[in-house]
Amino acid sequence: MQHIIFGNYGDNTIAVMQWAYVKGIDQVTVIHVATGMGSADWLERVEQGQQLARRYQFKTITLTPAKTFSELVQERKTFPNLKYQWCPTFLKALPLLDYLDQHDPQNESTIILGSRRKDSRARFQLPEFIPESEYYGDRQVWHPLFDASTEGRDQLIRDAGFEVLNQRSFECNPCVVKEYNDFSKLDPSVVAKIATLENEIAQTLFDRPIVELVAEGKPGCSSLEHFDLGCGSRYCCGE
Repeated sequence: MQHIIFGNYGDNTIAVMQWAYVKGIDQVTVIHVATGMGSADWLERVEQGQQLARRYQFKTITLTPAKTFSELVQERKTFPNLKYQWCPTFLKALPLLDYLDQHDPQNESTIILGSRRKDSRARFQLPEFIPESEYYGDRQVWHPLFDASTEGRDQLIRDAGFEVLNQRSFECNPCVVKEYNDFSKLDPSVVAKIATLENEIAQTLFDRPIVELVAEGKPGCSSLEHFDLGCGSRYCCGE
C-alpha cells in the first residue's frame, strides 16, 4: 500500500515523518505544495525536510498550483478571508487531488497527516482513521499522532535532528488568518506584491492596507486554533 504524507515541513509534518520512519512504514511519499507565497527562509526548511525524507528512503514530491495567488486574486477580484478561505482549495487541495487522481485512480493510497487533538479545541475528537475522506478524494486518512502529547511530538522532532518551531509553517506568508502574521518580518517584495494587488482591486487583504500593518509591526500568534475556523485545517495549513 502506498502511504502519502501530506504537509508543509512544519512541526507536525516533521514529527509524523519521524514516526513513520521509526515504525518502518513502507512505500512512503512526502508531498508538499509550493504555494508561491512561502517566505524565503521557509524554503530552506522545506529543503531540509526533503533531505530528511530522502535519507529515510521516502520519495519526495513538490507540486505547484495551476494559478498563482496573484492570478487568482485578479481573476476573482477579491482576496480570500476568514469567511471564504478559498486559498487552500486552489493553492493546495486542487494540485494534490489532481496528482492523486493521476497516480492513484483506484484510491488505494492512505493519506497520513500529522494533525493532533492537542493542536486546537476544534480537533478534540480527531479520529485516528477516516475511512473515506471527502477532502482527499474518498481515500483513507490516517492521523497516527492523533492522541500524541506536545512533549511526545516535540521529542519526535528532536529525534529527527530538527528544532521545534512552536509556530506555524510559513508556506503562505502572509497568511489570510491575520492573527498568525508577524508583519514586521514579512519579505518586502511580498508586501509590495500585496500592496499592488490591493490597489488593483480596490480592496485590502486585511482590515487595513498591508503597508500600515507592516509599519505597526504587531507579532503573530503560534497556536493553530484559528486554522480550524476554515478550510485550511483540512489540508494541514500551518503544519
